[in-house]
Order: sequence, then structure tokens, then C-alpha cells
Amino acid sequence: MKNKYNKNKEFYRELLFVVAGLSFFLIFIFFTRFVINVIAMVGVVAFIISIRKTVFEQIGLIPTYLKQFGVFLISL
Repeated sequence: MKNKYNKNKEFYRELLFVVAGLSFFLIFIFFTRFVINVIAMVGVVAFIISIRKTVFEQIGLIPTYLKQFGVFLISL
């Protein structure tokens, strides 16, 4: 009787490790996908801002103080 109980205990311990490992793996995957999405969004926004900035600079619509303020905002 005692031997059977110990085998069940080992089985549940291994099952717990498997479930914990799988849940950690899933959380890790979702977290990394979220981080990659955030980085991609920030990159796209910075790319659009830089394109608009260069276009406006070529046209000559942005005064220097506005340009410095934009650089300050991007540096934040």
C-alpha cells in the first residue's frame, strides 16, 4: 500500500513539473510576442515621424525651434 502511494506521489510531482513547464512556455511565448509587437509599433511610428520630418525639412515648412522640439520628443 505504501509503495503504491509513493508511486502516485512521484507521478503527480512529475505531472506538476510538466504542467508548470508548459504554462511557463506559453506565458513566455505570449510575452515575447507582445514585446515584439510593441517594438514593431514603436519602430513604425518612429519611421513615419522620420519620413514626415525629412519631407517637411525638404519643403522647408518646419522652423528650427519646432525641429528641436520634435528631436526632444523623439529622444524621450
